Amino acid sequence: MEIESVLRQGAASLNWSSITLDKFFSDVNSAIEELTSLLKTITDLRDVHIDAVLDEIAKKVIINLPEDHSLSLEEMLRFNEVTLFYKLLQLKYKIL
Repeated sequence: MEIESVLRQGAASLNWSSITLDKFFSDVNSAIEELTSLLKTITDLRDVHIDAVLDEIAKKVIINLPEDHSLSLEEMLRFNEVTLFYKLLQLKYKIL
């Protein structure tokens, strides 16, 4: 039951002396419960998804330094740019 539809019907056909007010209030409560449930589901999915991506980011090494220090500064920068690019692609894949 869509909340907008329920409210629109009530606004168009009810006044304070209408005998169907109880049904209207019941319909509104049902629509609000459905909307609340939907919002909770969406929020839970978002939280799980965001947490998974943040956990993945936290596990990634941002800069790789060779143990033998055999790279020049420019080579190390290029190497890490490429590495970070591939890590970014992996994260984008997980987000989508």
